[in-house]
Formats: sequence, structure tokens, C-alpha cells
Amino acid sequence: LVNASVDVHFAKKNFGYIIAGAQIGSILGPTIATRANVLGVPTLYLGGAICMFCIIGVMYLYIQKYGIPDADDAKAAEAQEKAVRDAAEAEESHGLKKSAVAVPVDADKEKKDKKKGGMLEGFTLMYKHDFVKGIFFISSLFMVNVTVIDYMMKLLAKERYEQMYPGDPQAATRAFASFMGYFGQTTNSISFLFSLFGTGAVIKGLGFTKTLIAFPTLLLAMTVLLWTMPTIWCVFVVMMVIKGMSYALNNPTKEILYQATS
Repeated sequence: LVNASVDVHFAKKNFGYIIAGAQIGSILGPTIATRANVLGVPTLYLGGAICMFCIIGVMYLYIQKYGIPDADDAKAAEAQEKAVRDAAEAEESHGLKKSAVAVPVDADKEKKDKKKGGMLEGFTLMYKHDFVKGIFFISSLFMVNVTVIDYMMKLLAKERYEQMYPGDPQAATRAFASFMGYFGQTTNSISFLFSLFGTGAVIKGLGFTKTLIAFPTLLLAMTVLLWTMPTIWCVFVVMMVIKGMSYALNNPTKEILYQATS
């Protein structure tokens, strides 16, 4: 929704702040999860499910307020389109060259002839456009590495809490949930602070291309560090840095790439 209504200059300056706003909820959720010993895991699941239903309601209200154009706006847009069409017809009738920005006379026919995108349209666009391939690589491939490291951290944590609470799987599960709550709390706090104070400064200081390269470079360095010290706390710190920078650095720059596809 934001990409469809702002330009690249606004995006580079403000997308970090938008991500920072999103991180507030990402901090509150894990903060509640740290109380798993008191609330219990089923209660946390119930709270998460209620939040998902609330999101549906909020999006419905948002679309009702901002997503449907007013009748006056539609009439104004129609009048403007008609004026451009009339100007193009007048220009053509006087034997002048058509303007490069003029709307075709038969705009309605062009709309009808335009093919609608099907289920495989995304694959078609990737095949045709190298830029879309680039967006795919930037937004998706690093997740393979992150998923493996995340799985490694959870296995080590699960093993640790099972050893701490032998014969009591419920206590081990609650302790593990609290651990993941602290992880989410710390990670999203880092992401919030960096989004608020660092994202715009990094994009402005390094430039857009170098900022895009910065996250994969950081990911490589963190992977090498983890390979040398595969302990639970090293994995915790590595995942904290990777997740935080993914939200605060990679996501805003990735979103800016979509500006060129609008």
C-alpha cells in the first residue's frame, strides 16, 4: 500500500521509520512470551490467534477509509482523462505529432485488450526481467541460511532446557518459550533502534547499492563466526544480529526495489 502511493525519495528517507513502528508490536509480543512460566503456552497461543483476527478487522477498516476512492475523486480522474484524450484527438486532427505522454484515444479498448495476470504471472515476470530476479535473490535466498541457523539455535536451546528440567517436559517447554520470548524481545529492540536512527543514515551514507550488499556481507561474517564457535550463546548473538539487521536494513532497502515495478 505504501509503495503504491510514495516515490523513491520518500521511501529512502522514511521506510526505516515505518519498520520501526512495526517493531513496537514485535517487541510487545515476545515481552508477553517471557512470562510463559506464569501464563502457560496455551494462553500465549490463544493471544496470538486473537491478534490475527484483530489484524483482519484493522485491515478492513483501513481499506474502508483509504482504499476506496471517493465518487468526487473518480469523477475528477475521469474528467482529466477525457481532457487528455480530447487534447490528443485535437493534436492528431491538426496533423501534429502525438505527445509521448498522451493517453491513446481508444483507452477503453486498450484496457480490454490488456491481459490479466494468472497464477504463474510471477514466474513469467522473473523469466522476462532480470530486475525481478534480483528482487527475488535479495528477498529470499538469505532465508535459507537464516532458517538453518535458527533451527540450530532452537535445537541447542531445547536440549539445554531438557537437561535443566529432567523428567518435567512441561517445565522445559515453558522455559524454552521464555527463552524465545527474550530472543524476540532483544532482536526486535535492536531492529527498532536501528530502524529509528540507523537505516536512513546508512542508506544516505553508503548509497543504495552498497546498502543492499551490506546485509549479505554481514550474514557471511556471522556464519563464519558461528562456524568457529557453535555454542548456544554464540548462535543466540548471531541470530540476534542477523534478524535485527534483516528487519532494519534488508527489508527497507528491499521494499525500495519494488518502486521501479509500480
